[in-house]
Amino acid sequence: MNVLVIDDDTNVLDFFQVQLARLQGYEFNLCPESKLGLQALSDNPPDILIIDWLMPGWNGIDILREVGKNPDIDLPPFVAMISAAPDLELLSMIATELGASEVLPKPLTEQVVSAMLRRAETRIATGV
Repeated sequence: MNVLVIDDDTNVLDFFQVQLARLQGYEFNLCPESKLGLQALSDNPPDILIIDWLMPGWNGIDILREVGKNPDIDLPPFVAMISAAPDLELLSMIATELGASEVLPKPLTEQVVSAMLRRAETRIATGV
């Protein structure tokens, strides 16, 4: 599985680097800014996209909107939006309308990420 993580928080990127490096069968690309992430999404489409909602410049919603407008970029089969927002209900509604599979609260834990990756693998394998 190829995973692209787009987040401006180096602690989050470090967390994913450690978590994904421990798992068999995962290749990953970590992008610290949204425009670089959008380019990586275009150049090497991942199976799983994990994207932060709040970033300088384009936020995660902006990136999903841009992908939706651009026929040259395909939305990955599984998209997880992550956010430290206290109320994720509105963000979840917007993100899922734009193609996100789920929204995860920060701070992330190893258990939450492992469960998300299992759901992603199942969704990709079944095409659902």
